[in-house]
Amino acid sequence: MLLLFAVFVSAQVTLKITSVPTNTPSGAKIYVSGTFNNWNLTASEMLPDGMGNFVFTVPEGSGNAEYKFHRGTWQQVEGNATGGYLPNRTFTFTGSPQTLNLTVQSWEDLGGGNTSTAASNVHIMSNSFYMPQLDRSRKIWIYLPPDYETSTKTYPVLYMQDGQNLFDNAT
Repeated sequence: MLLLFAVFVSAQVTLKITSVPTNTPSGAKIYVSGTFNNWNLTASEMLPDGMGNFVFTVPEGSGNAEYKFHRGTWQQVEGNATGGYLPNRTFTFTGSPQTLNLTVQSWEDLGGGNTSTAASNVHIMSNSFYMPQLDRSRKIWIYLPPDYETSTKTYPVLYMQDGQNLFDNAT
């Protein structure tokens, strides 16, 4: 029986929220709903671990799982960095123990929870640059050196793919 318990415990997935937005109401309960609990709103409460994190352990399953964090209703669901819609999160059961360290960026009902850290010389060239080869749009950022407008210097160009996190902690 001890061996059976060890196998069951070793295959769980632990979801750990390590950071919530600063505008999260004091004492708010945080829940996780997903395919592993039939999207039940209040069946799976994230519990504080005493170190500032919220934790929930998902029993082992198979395949992929989708889920979202919320504060008890779908109107109080997590959002993206600006407080807007965030697609479902996913993970894959592997048969081995997993701990996923996660951050809630904002709550849709409260708006953006984190403030921008982008320097004043970081600009958005386009919010919806269309790429026909991929049939999708992307935000295009540009960083110009601080003296770019006043200097006669020439600067090399560096192109980065998927580099949005370089400029702003909020994204």
